[in-house]
Amino acid sequence: MKTISCLLAAATVFWACNMVTAQRPVRNQDAPTMVANIEVGVILQRLGAKMEQGVNQRQLQGYARHFQTVDRDNDGQHSKTEYIDNGNYLTPQSRRGIFNAADNDGNGFVTEPEYVLNRVITDEAKEIMQQMDKNRNGSIQQTEFVASGKLDPELAESVFNALDVDRNGSLVVPEYLRIWGQWARAGRASPAERISARKGNEMKPGLAKTLLRYDTNQDGQLEPDELLEWIRKADRNGDGALNRQELEAFEATKPPSKKRPGG
Repeated sequence: MKTISCLLAAATVFWACNMVTAQRPVRNQDAPTMVANIEVGVILQRLGAKMEQGVNQRQLQGYARHFQTVDRDNDGQHSKTEYIDNGNYLTPQSRRGIFNAADNDGNGFVTEPEYVLNRVITDEAKEIMQQMDKNRNGSIQQTEFVASGKLDPELAESVFNALDVDRNGSLVVPEYLRIWGQWARAGRASPAERISARKGNEMKPGLAKTLLRYDTNQDGQLEPDELLEWIRKADRNGDGALNRQELEAFEATKPPSKKRPGG
């Protein structure tokens, strides 16, 4: 009986994968924006989604490296031939589903930001949803989804029904990812803008750390005279302004010795 159950579960996953990935990809503008009168972005937040804000620079770089490995002609985008026909992992149907989900603008090519954002969204979605799979059978039942406590019961039922594309009362990975991916993109900026902004945010803590190296009296704040002294030292060409090269060069220098308060 156990063997039969496993075979049935595997057959269900395979059927759902083919069914979901074979459908026409739904573009951003077609995605629903509300469920039970609540914006889908808010629903994802309540479920625990942070999307691009939840990954660090190392993770972004890892996704980018994988993109570049598949981009064999180095033209900065994945074609269907590269990704679907010549891919060597999962099944062609699965690769087609991933490609269609990542192709944000539907032009038949996937750029690096589109690929990276799709990886961010799908990896996080699987992590959140798999935590609900208490019996570890590879699918999430409605009772498991509601019992997770991430949403109030009535809203949880509405969200589950929206994710349950085939209406069989069970969610498998490719099924819920299709809807989740639409929600994660609905009403938001393009992948290029989102990934670029995330990379920019990643630089801010480094800047603060660098500047506070010049808090010479160690009072936890950068005062005008300390800041002016730092700018004067960093301004190598003496033009009264700091360009990128000067900032990067000065960041790599050894910080000045710090005085103790009252020293």
